[in-house]
Amino acid sequence: GGGGGGGVQTFASLTVTVDPKPGFFIFLFATFLSMILGQVTSLYHDLDEADRDEKQHVQQEINENLDNVAVDDEKRSLIWMQATRSADIASQDAAMQITIGVCGSALIIATFVLLMLGMKAIAIEINFLGVAGAALGPIASNKALSLVSVATDVPKTVAYRGVIRATLVTFAFVVPLARIVFVMLLWLAPLTRSQRRAFWRVKDVIDAWSALDVLVFSFVAAMLQIRQFLGFMMGGNCDALNVTLQQLVEGPVNDGRDLCFDVDARIHDGCVLFAMSVCGSLGSTALLNTYKARERNDDDDDER
Repeated sequence: GGGGGGGVQTFASLTVTVDPKPGFFIFLFATFLSMILGQVTSLYHDLDEADRDEKQHVQQEINENLDNVAVDDEKRSLIWMQATRSADIASQDAAMQITIGVCGSALIIATFVLLMLGMKAIAIEINFLGVAGAALGPIASNKALSLVSVATDVPKTVAYRGVIRATLVTFAFVVPLARIVFVMLLWLAPLTRSQRRAFWRVKDVIDAWSALDVLVFSFVAAMLQIRQFLGFMMGGNCDALNVTLQQLVEGPVNDGRDLCFDVDARIHDGCVLFAMSVCGSLGSTALLNTYKARERNDDDDDER
């Protein structure tokens, strides 16, 4: 190369692709089928319980002529105010109930914001090292990935590219977002008990299909295992070159790095935001489930 410029220039390109084989799609289909069968089984169980509860409710009206039960069932209220008939909640003052409502609302809204911010934030950074990294140059050897870039950067040569992209975006972002929206509705919207039961059924289905936690674990696994995976793929192809390169550098290479071709991965803000969103989603769901159980206990007490 000629003289003049002091910067490091790129004089090579590196393309790394992972092509999904039929086994990948078979595993993906089997996962879908397993989840669908689980949802069908759960649906039949819920319908059976709903039918039994409805029969008990009708029998109660016939035997006791309690018209106020139907009226109470159609009364709109917030779930964290609806449960005030429970013995452990009735003793709490209004300020405590409002505090719980505000804290729960803040948690749910924060979870929503974290998910939206995490979608485009850099989640993981991959650096190519060794001779390969030097050949790529300081810019090309660094690859920063977000959820959006992971989905959009699927090579056009990959079979069923659209299916892979749609699967990733749907279960890692759209479904978790829908989950938070339904949690928000159940917590913030004044609903009747029948409306709330319908929303619960939809949310339970969404919970099973949300895979944001899987995405977070995937990023962490990539950070911890990508070097081992690369070493497995390269095998001994770099051994001879490493011996030659070791003779050209000063001092021993004691950090375990491969002089020929190595890679390093780091977690970034996007992964942290997603992890916080997962924790917020689990926390808000646990809070909702507490009030759901109390409301269910109230219904059981009414039927006795």
